Amino acid sequence: MADFTTANLPGSNTFFNAVRDKASTMKDTLKDRMEIDASTLSATLKTDLLDVGDKLKTMIPELPDLPDVNLQAELTTLQSLAGSSRDTALASLESKFGSGLSAQGVELDGLVSKATDAFEAGKKISAEIPNFTIPAAGGDVVEKAKEVLQADDGDIEELLSDEVNQEIVEGLKKIAEESQEIQQEALIEKIKEAALEPIGYIKKETNTFLSDEETKEIQEGLRKAAQESVQTIPV
Repeated sequence: MADFTTANLPGSNTFFNAVRDKASTMKDTLKDRMEIDASTLSATLKTDLLDVGDKLKTMIPELPDLPDVNLQAELTTLQSLAGSSRDTALASLESKFGSGLSAQGVELDGLVSKATDAFEAGKKISAEIPNFTIPAAGGDVVEKAKEVLQADDGDIEELLSDEVNQEIVEGLKKIAEESQEIQQEALIEKIKEAALEPIGYIKKETNTFLSDEETKEIQEGLRKAAQESVQTIPV
């Protein structure tokens, strides 16, 4: 671990160093006083622990008692107001968020209009308006990530991916098989037409009939070609 007590070390912090040194002192105290009774050691450590707590507070400021003011919540409340009450609420929002939003290139009036449109359309305002907040005691306007929405209805049964894939695979397989059967039948019909056995085959060159052996050889060739054609049809 880097020695954060080194002078001019980038990333060092005087408040952290103070806490670190006090913790090291307490560790040494425990080692040196292991032989004394627990009550005496407890009294010594109590003082050291209070000192560490004070030093930690200088590093980490205490959280405010009041929660941050949330723009989404304020705009939702605004929808139930009318007349002078609504005007007062708008003025309060302007004083809290107006300048901070303008510094980020956002105008409060535009967000109010969007919130009203969403409310009238039955939509959640939080889905349409960024999640801006500001400390209750005043400060900088900060945009936070949108809060996770809670479901209004019961859950929907999840369809597992393997079930979806299996259904798709079975459908494609059925289509491929039907297509293959149609192609096979069409090919077989063509082969039958070409392979019908006539009284005899005539040699073109000599104008004489083929012998039984030559005819058989041609028919075997046709059957082999038909089988190879069917086997090459993709599934």
